[in-house]
Amino acid sequence: MCGRTAFIAYQVARAPVRHDISNWSSGISSSGARGPKPCALLTSTSTVPQRRTVSPTIACTWSHSPTSVVVANADEPLIVWAAQTAREVVWVDTATTWTQDASLCPNCGSNLAREQPDHTAGSGGDWHCTGCDLAQPTADYRVLDGKIIDRRQQVWDPELNVPGAFNISNAACALAAAELMGVDPGTALVGMRTVSAPAGRFATAHFGDTTARLLLAKNPAGWAEALPLAQTQTVVLAIDSAAADGRDVSWLWDVEYERLAGRTVIATGPRAQDLAVRLGYAEVEHRCIPDLAAALAGHPEPVDVIATYTPFQRLRKMGGV
Repeated sequence: MCGRTAFIAYQVARAPVRHDISNWSSGISSSGARGPKPCALLTSTSTVPQRRTVSPTIACTWSHSPTSVVVANADEPLIVWAAQTAREVVWVDTATTWTQDASLCPNCGSNLAREQPDHTAGSGGDWHCTGCDLAQPTADYRVLDGKIIDRRQQVWDPELNVPGAFNISNAACALAAAELMGVDPGTALVGMRTVSAPAGRFATAHFGDTTARLLLAKNPAGWAEALPLAQTQTVVLAIDSAAADGRDVSWLWDVEYERLAGRTVIATGPRAQDLAVRLGYAEVEHRCIPDLAAALAGHPEPVDVIATYTPFQRLRKMGGV
C-alpha cells in the first residue's frame, strides 16, 4: 500500500516536495515538505508467512519512532497501537474489510472484539479490546460508499483512475496528508486522478497477440483486494518465492481462491505447482503452465493477470510497461 499511497500523494502538488518511501511491504510513507511532516501508516500486513509475529514487531518499531504528525488507519489495531506515541494523529476510517492480521490486542494480549465488516458494502467493522481500553478511535476522515468524508464533514467523490476499494482508502489517507501540507482537497484530488498505472499496476500490456491487464498482489490482504478486480473469463495467476515474494508460500492457503470457481484459471511462475495444489483444494479448474510466456500465449480475449512481486516485474519487462 505504501507505494501507491505515496505515488498518489506525490501527484497532489507539483511544488518541490521530497518523498521518502520505505520499501517495507507493511506500508509506511513520509514527506519532507515544509511545515508538518505527515507520516502515513496504513497497514501492518507482511508478505512473509510469519506475519502474525512480524506485523507486531514492525508496529512496535513504529511506536518507538514518533514523528510530528501521523495519518493512521483507524481500522487496523496494530496501527492504532503504534500511532499512539505520535504528537498528533489524524485518524482515517478506511472501511477496511481485512481483519486477519490482528486477533489479539497488541497492548495487553487479550482478545479483540469486532463488529464483522460488510464485504458486500465494503465497510469495515468497529473493534475494541476486551481487556484494556485500546479501541478503534473516532475518525477525522472516513470512507463511506466509495466517497471520502473529510474532517469538516465535506463529502468528496475521488473519481480515481485506478480500480479497487483499497485505492479509495489510499486516497483518503493521501487526502488527509495533503491537507496537512496545506493543499486544498479539490486540488489534491485533481492530482490523484492523474494516477492510472503506478509502477505498472493495472497497466495493459501486450504479449504477442494476447492483451493482459497486470495486477500486483504481494500478500493475502493484497490478494483479497485483487481477486474481485479480475473480471475476465480467463485469469492468469503468477507465483514465485524469490526474496521479494517471501520464500515460504504457505500463505497461499490464506487466500480465498474459491472466488475463481467457474473461470478458466492458469497457474504460472516458478511455484506454479504449489499454486495448483491450492487451486485443486479450492475446487477451481485450472491448468499449470510454469513458463510465463507460454502461459500468456494464444488468448484471443483479454486476460487479467495477478502476480506476486518478482513475476510482476518480469511481466512488466516482457510487456514493455
